[in-house]
Amino acid sequence: MKAKRKLIKQLYDSYGEELFTKQPKILTVLKQAKQQATQEKVEEQIKQEQVDTAIRKLRSSEHIMKMLKMLSEIDSTETLEKNNGKLPITKAQLRTPEEKSQKVKLNLLHIHSILTKPEQIEEEKKDAFEIIDSVIIKYKGNKKALTIPKEISRIGEYAFCGCKNLEKITIPDGVIEIGNYAFEGCENLTTINLGSTIKDIGIGTFAFCNSLEKIVIPSSIQEISRLAFLGCKNLKFIRIEGGVKTIGSEAFKGCVNIEFISLPESIRKICTEAFAYCNSLKFIEIPKGVRLIEDGVFYQCYNLQSIWMSDTIKQIGATKINFIECRLTDGPIWQKLIDIK
Repeated sequence: MKAKRKLIKQLYDSYGEELFTKQPKILTVLKQAKQQATQEKVEEQIKQEQVDTAIRKLRSSEHIMKMLKMLSEIDSTETLEKNNGKLPITKAQLRTPEEKSQKVKLNLLHIHSILTKPEQIEEEKKDAFEIIDSVIIKYKGNKKALTIPKEISRIGEYAFCGCKNLEKITIPDGVIEIGNYAFEGCENLTTINLGSTIKDIGIGTFAFCNSLEKIVIPSSIQEISRLAFLGCKNLKFIRIEGGVKTIGSEAFKGCVNIEFISLPESIRKICTEAFAYCNSLKFIEIPKGVRLIEDGVFYQCYNLQSIWMSDTIKQIGATKINFIECRLTDGPIWQKLIDIK
């Protein structure tokens, strides 16, 4: 009411008695002023949208240029630097078009590891966990993304088993052990950030995490336990850092979307059926440090075409079982493997 009276007073001061004797004229003036204000507001919104669009295009262009520069720098060298040690890729090793394509994929994986930084995820409230002596016994929440509390040292067996809402989890430094089947069957889990203090991953820890696409195994872990990533059908990117010595039985069995695997020089033993039924696997290089390959490691890897292997390996399991149904066409497979053809 006060605003209305104020407006009438302003009009009266401007038009005097005409406000009451010539109302149609006054109404016309008011209508024109309203239309002008509306038009100015629209023009201002259009200008703001144009500025926002220009900023987005500039940012996109800068991002693309950055990516192209990184690709150029990686392509110009014959060695990919990793966090611990180096993965040499020489021209002598890249003899076929198929293997050249593997270099491109390794480059892309390297870029992926650089650009993909652990996402900062809000820490869950403590009452969402059942905790005994710094060990998570059971998770009772339903968040899609969470960070394990800093005071936790261990994650118990089956603690997150079957948590279908869970999509992203960060396990910070301080956690040293993840129990058996801790995250088994977390069907929507896509992102796992493992801290650098974890020493032990239990049996079947991430088995049947069907949405998981990438994983980095830190150097603090010496053994990837058996069944650790069994049946993770969407797993594509694996980075195993130097320090891991053993890949357990059926650790990556049934990971049907893995196309290539880079193993560090620290690996000494690859256990039974570690990569069995990895149907998309095409290329793998067995590092010099490996001494034992057990039975059926590459069993029914239908698309496996090339294996690079050192003559320092002391023992290989049943060769025909190891490479049955593989389409090996190239690679320095040493003399003991000739009978697979």
